[in-house]
Order: sequence, then structure tokens, then C-alpha cells
Amino acid sequence: MSIEIPTQPIPEHIAEACAWLSAAERCTDGPLEVRLPERLAAGDVLNVLLDVHPPYPPIDTSRSAVLLTEAAPAVVRALEQAIEAGGPPEQKLRAARALRQLRQALR
Repeated sequence: MSIEIPTQPIPEHIAEACAWLSAAERCTDGPLEVRLPERLAAGDVLNVLLDVHPPYPPIDTSRSAVLLTEAAPAVVRALEQAIEAGGPPEQKLRAARALRQLRQALR
């Protein structure tokens, strides 16, 4: 017996941001006092983007791990594009919340 979980398509720009955030969340490079806060911040931003019902399918985890500070330009670009792209207001607000949280974490 298998359980099927209904999912919804993940928008292209959200998928791009999630892939980079996943790579940052898995990063083990650098000193602990740098990488731990970055990994936690990446996970928090990722949680904002993935808080949807029905859920998105599994995100791309094939990118090599990278520090959040290195992934940030790509994440910011993807989130800004998600905000500007057509789509439901909830999706734009979620992207804007994620962008705000990312910027606060990088201060």
C-alpha cells in the first residue's frame, strides 16, 4: 500500500531559490561560528518558501554545498524575479517574506 501525497507545481524562480538555499543549508565549509548561523538562516528562508498547501514536490538537492553568502546573489535574483512574475498574491508575498528574512540574516 502506498500513500500518494498531492503536490502542486513549483514555480521556476521559487525552485531556483530553493535549490540554492538547500545547497547553503548543507554547507559544511568554513568555521563553525560562520557556517552554523548561515545554515540555520538558509533553512529558515527555505521553510518560508516551502510553507504551501498542497506541498511542492521534492526540491532539487543536486547543487554542491555552498556558503549562504556565496549563494545569496542567486537567491536574491530568483526571489526578486518570483515577486515580479505573474502568479497568485500569496506566492509573491511568500517570496517577499523570504527575501526580507534573507536580507536580515545577511546583515
